[in-house]
Amino acid sequence: MSDCGNSAFWGKVGVAVAPSDGQRVYALIEADKGGLFRSSDGGDTWELVISSDLAYGSNGMGNTIPPDQTLVFLVNLTKVESAP
Repeated sequence: MSDCGNSAFWGKVGVAVAPSDGQRVYALIEADKGGLFRSSDGGDTWELVISSDLAYGSNGMGNTIPPDQTLVFLVNLTKVESAP
C-alpha cells in the first residue's frame, strides 16, 4: 500500500454523519479498494472494517489470520493536511 496517500488509490469516498448522533461519522471507500471507516468521536479515532472477501478470503494468512475473517483496524487521527 505504498500509494495509500494518493487520492487515485482510494477513489471515491463517501462520508455521512449519523442523524441521531453528530459524533458518529462514517466514511466508505470504494468497495473494491477499502472498506468502511467508522468514528464515534467526531473523527479523532477511526475503526476500519474490511470484509474477508476484500482481505484474505478463504485462504487466510498462514497461522496469523484464519480463513474468512473480517479485519478490524483502529486508527488515531494525528494530523490533517489539505491536498496540494
